[in-house]
Amino acid sequence: MDRCIVIGAGELTVPGIEVKDGDFVIAADAGFSHCERLGIEPDLIVGDFDSLKEGDGEALEEIRRREPERILTLPSEKDDTDMLAAIRVGLEKGCREFFLYGGLGGRLHTLDALVPDGFVQYDVIKPGDPDGFIDILGDVVIRPDEEMSSELAYACGGVRGLLATGERFVGSADDKADIISRFPGVLAADMESAAVAQVCARLGVPFACIRIISDEGDISEYYDFKYRAADKAVSALLNVLK
Repeated sequence: MDRCIVIGAGELTVPGIEVKDGDFVIAADAGFSHCERLGIEPDLIVGDFDSLKEGDGEALEEIRRREPERILTLPSEKDDTDMLAAIRVGLEKGCREFFLYGGLGGRLHTLDALVPDGFVQYDVIKPGDPDGFIDILGDVVIRPDEEMSSELAYACGGVRGLLATGERFVGSADDKADIISRFPGVLAADMESAAVAQVCARLGVPFACIRIISDEGDISEYYDFKYRAADKAVSALLNVLK
């Protein structure tokens, strides 16, 4: 198997999730509630199950009774988030391409790695065009080289998803809510990547990107991460180059 779809407990802004033959689907904790609502049957359900919606616990217990191998119960006190634990399982299963849903609302934490599968520019706004529309490319989303990105994500255990770029520092819940409302599916924001991606796309240069989460939209968290973030990013790049 190559593709792993991880459905987390965070806000799910897409109307549906496409699951292809051969995909390995993991529900991370209350992501199981999203699966129930969307009619998706996960191959594995991972978590400490402390945040399931009322009524979904019974469905989970029925699966535990009939197919206990589909449930991996984690301790409530652990270093990894349920989402990261699910990604680790996907890597162990041999998956090389990851799609993360329900990861918004702080589900990515400081020092998590994001390998974008698309870039948007949230401060590009023109009357008559969709937000983020780039005239010279004729699209809103800029896509990286998929093979390079998958290798990079595998090397660092990184999450795949949209990255938003703009000229302002995202430092509040209101800032995050504004971006997410206009670009559903965005997992993180920075001030550089989409600009570089646009140049590469215009020149026909294949590219991939890794970003290490510096904070969760709170400017006070930013200054403690940079040295460890650099170590993590460089380590991932060296693994790809080996």
